[in-house]
Amino acid sequence: MLPGPLLAAFFGQDVQDLNGRLSYVFLALAGVFVLADKVFGVSSKWMRYMTTVMALKRHQAEFEMDWAKLLLESQGNPLSAEQQTGMIDLLTRFRLKREGILSGLDHPSDIRIY
Repeated sequence: MLPGPLLAAFFGQDVQDLNGRLSYVFLALAGVFVLADKVFGVSSKWMRYMTTVMALKRHQAEFEMDWAKLLLESQGNPLSAEQQTGMIDLLTRFRLKREGILSGLDHPSDIRIY
């Protein structure tokens, strides 16, 4: 109700009449914003983006923990052929899953993970 009395004092109109008019203006603006969001898909794209970022971060954390586990198993010794194969398999699964997550995006290069 604050804008109504201020605008009424400025324009010299009846406060009730001005509040009624302003409510229609704000209702129309809300409709324009909803329509623009439906046309341009801003909120749905943002939600897809955030869901993808969270999935990538979770997947990266899982990978880092699995990688650390494999390094601990070597106990500082040179890696055996079996351990090297396990690490390459882990890297392969990581890359394929990452590409699977990104395949649903329009522009996968827009994702930044820090």
